[in-house]
Amino acid sequence: MSEIDERTNKKNDQQPAQETEEFGLSAIKLADLLKEVTKVVDVTKGTLQLQMLIYLNDFGPQSAEQISKELGKRRKAVTDALRKLKLKEVVSETAQTNERGESTIMYQLTDDGKNYVGSLRDIFSNKGGSAVTTSRATGFRLIELIEEIPLLFNTYDAIIAIGLSGNKGLSSKKLANLFGLSEQRAITYLDLFTDAKGATLFKKKLSGEGANEEVRYYLSENGQRILKLLPMYNQLKSSYSFRVLRTITMSTHPRQVYLRTAILAVFGSVLLLIDRIVLPTIPILSAIWIAFLVFLAGLLIIDQIVERKNE
Repeated sequence: MSEIDERTNKKNDQQPAQETEEFGLSAIKLADLLKEVTKVVDVTKGTLQLQMLIYLNDFGPQSAEQISKELGKRRKAVTDALRKLKLKEVVSETAQTNERGESTIMYQLTDDGKNYVGSLRDIFSNKGGSAVTTSRATGFRLIELIEEIPLLFNTYDAIIAIGLSGNKGLSSKKLANLFGLSEQRAITYLDLFTDAKGATLFKKKLSGEGANEEVRYYLSENGQRILKLLPMYNQLKSSYSFRVLRTITMSTHPRQVYLRTAILAVFGSVLLLIDRIVLPTIPILSAIWIAFLVFLAGLLIIDQIVERKNE
């Protein structure tokens, strides 16, 4: 075999590894994006705020009327969104006076707002070079991409929840509850990634009959591969405390687990108070509750020890 052939074969052997590495980095970037996005804007409730941030970044100070007209949104919806963005300190307002002495309130991005949009551009860019733009000539391409974030966010949630459920899968009703959507809309979202060429993440099966029939979703091989790349999954799969809380709360997604744990903590505290008032000399409930808290604290300590050993 010639030297050229050997180098060609070596390059071909390295290419799949490079593609896998780039795929892994892309999945991690997406996970980080979803986490960062929700710190400023709750994209599960709509994308108007994100669209407005992008628009103000590209075209500078604008009035509420200009924003409403350019984005094709109702004036009230725009006004409400601007109020929320001001509270988050990513948008500020200034008064601008024209030649006739008429004053108009103009809205512009703060430094935090500009940094936020910049981080979005970095994640959507291609190897450091801008791959998208929001200029009028391209029809707000980045805004169009941002419109898909709720879909991606729900897909991310579904992968985590189904992955942590083991081989049992999850019903469309439970996934719809996790998304905060109707069951039919949740199915519509999930079916986009079911039996899709090159983008299959889920497998769908029907179980039961008649009124008891339900749709259940499982991860495909591709879905399993992406699951293993997600930081949240890797952190929780070996967490003893999370396993216990997941069993107690009968939930699989971390958001539901921790919410129900908080409710349980409130309920336990109320029972503890009642126990101390009604049976001050026989602290049965108090002893049970304290034992549970000590047990849980012990598991949390073990989690920290295991995590440090794995670092």
